[in-house]
This record gives sequence, structure tokens and C-alpha cells, in this order.
Amino acid sequence: LITARYNFLGSSVLTWVTKNNLNDTFKGVHFNADDEQPHEFKERMIHKLRLDMYIEDNFDIVEHISKNPKVQIVWIYNILDRHIQFSKKAPTLLKAIERFIIRK
Repeated sequence: LITARYNFLGSSVLTWVTKNNLNDTFKGVHFNADDEQPHEFKERMIHKLRLDMYIEDNFDIVEHISKNPKVQIVWIYNILDRHIQFSKKAPTLLKAIERFIIRK
């Protein structure tokens, strides 16, 4: 799990993961401990973790990180942004997994 939430929210992210019994779901929980710009933090973490696919729900971040052709980006769009064209997009995380990960 990569979240760009700033350092002061880090403990709430960990609490949320534990409260929702997601500790075994993720290999790690990475939050923005150094308060970087969200797009820069996520780009750095994608590179550091050597990810070849990344799922994101913020289109501004999608636009930024999709400049790297080595990483497949799946965008979870919201109802207001559904008209925006993007090759790999889905309305929910479940749909994104069904369409782009299970099929893979």
C-alpha cells in the first residue's frame, strides 16, 4: 500500500490497516513520512519497489506517473472524471483487479 498522506497522518493509516484486518493483504505500508509532494513520493516509491503495475485513484498523479512507460498504470476514476480518456481505467478497485490483473 502506497499512500501520499503526510507524516502526521501515518499512524492513522496504520490504524486503518489494522482495524480493517488488512495487515496480511499488503507486503508493506508506505506513507509519505518526509512530506514530499504526493506525485513525487508515489513516483519514487514505484521506482524503489520496482513495481511494474500501479493502481491510483487520483488522475493528476496518474498523468504524472504514466510518463514512465515501464509501469502500467490503472486508474480508478470517480463519477465526475469518468469522461476522461485513459487506456486502463475502472470505477472501483474490484473492477480494476478483474479487468487488468486477473486477466493478465
